[in-house]
Amino acid sequence: MKKKLIITLICIFIVALATGFDYWRSLQYSVEVTYMDPQPAVADGQTTVTVKVLVSRNGTPVSGHNIYGVAPDGGGFEAYRVKTDEQGEAVFAYHPYTANNIRMAKDVEMAFADQSNSVFIEINAKTSVTLKLTDPDPAGKKSDYSMDQIFGDE
Repeated sequence: MKKKLIITLICIFIVALATGFDYWRSLQYSVEVTYMDPQPAVADGQTTVTVKVLVSRNGTPVSGHNIYGVAPDGGGFEAYRVKTDEQGEAVFAYHPYTANNIRMAKDVEMAFADQSNSVFIEINAKTSVTLKLTDPDPAGKKSDYSMDQIFGDE
């Protein structure tokens, strides 16, 4: 019985040590959104929003890290995982959902996580940003004329 307790405590200690190391390592990295265009975007399902994410370690850009992006409020990325380049940037292409009478346009939160900085347990450096969405014009381009101007106001 005493051996089982000692082995259990050793296993708990090893897991706690690995967790602590990954947590400390995640604090060394910074993930931030540096660019987002267009802002606000049209929720038409076709507009492409370019999002640039910068990863740095102690202020120095980091290349070759896998950045994972997700938009749980709707829409999607062309690629959910993008590697950082030599400048530490990962460029994502986001496509908003299509707003309609049932699902109106609302702000979308996007989350980004550096999946390359964790060694033992998934404790990642991460950030999130909110993209403002506007409703598309359902009839295409709005006319500069009113119905009264076209048919007269009798």
